[in-house]
Amino acid sequence: MTTVTATRTAQTAQTAHTRVPLPGEPVRIYRNLHADCWSVQQRVRQETTRGYRHVWRVVCHTDAAVLTNVAFKVYERGRQQVLKTGHKNVHAYAYGVWAEDQTPEPEVPHFQVEYNPRRHRTFVAFRGEQQDFVAVHGCQRAWLDEHGNVYGTHR
Repeated sequence: MTTVTATRTAQTAQTAHTRVPLPGEPVRIYRNLHADCWSVQQRVRQETTRGYRHVWRVVCHTDAAVLTNVAFKVYERGRQQVLKTGHKNVHAYAYGVWAEDQTPEPEVPHFQVEYNPRRHRTFVAFRGEQQDFVAVHGCQRAWLDEHGNVYGTHR
């Protein structure tokens, strides 16, 4: 697993999203379905007529990433819009801290996290022994792979 790969370098240069987060920096990530990659956002200060405010901006695109202290968040209003119109929009994110070590740990016990707005209200993990899904709101460490899969370690 790598951070911004050579295949994404040209894309990031074209779109001016060239800043890879430093280890320890807070980020939020969502799956970019059009570009088939992960879009990484960071909060930036934006000047306004009344002073300033903080907004989320895309800083890079990556094929894979590793986060720590992860929280999974679904914005219900966006989910309802998807259900009502059938059009996809960005409304589900993984919030976390950009990990220093961007390599996955497949030998560590983990679970696969998924989200489908038509089937679940939150991110979920499949429990094989009970043959059902359980809501997942966060994990200690998560790796997001190049195929769009998310794996987390238990808190």
